[in-house]
Amino acid sequence: MLTKSLYSVALKKRIKLRITAKVLKTVDREGGLDEYLLKQEESRVKELGPLGWALRWRLMQTDTVIARFRAEAIAIGLAENLVEQYWPMPKNMTEGQEKESLIAVNSVLEPVEEWDMTGEADTKTL
Repeated sequence: MLTKSLYSVALKKRIKLRITAKVLKTVDREGGLDEYLLKQEESRVKELGPLGWALRWRLMQTDTVIARFRAEAIAIGLAENLVEQYWPMPKNMTEGQEKESLIAVNSVLEPVEEWDMTGEADTKTL
């Protein structure tokens, strides 16, 4: 078990986690913590655990991830009413800001604050 601080682009925070070396390697291969948590692969969904699911849910509530899901749904040809039903545009975001947030997903941002999850999750792994 390793205690590592990984950066989440969508949350704009460093998150301190206890993870195994194997999971750390997988996170690097996937392209970061956000991509690791948001992957839809069945085995990944099974291995996340309670802490991983809590982080995944929190990521999915951010404007950046909602904008990304909206863009992916539109790209595959989903009807506008379905896209709006499942991924409504955040109230404080215009379409221009939605496109900017997609660009921000791919850029590395400076950490804003640190979120320490090790106190409650000593026995839980990601």
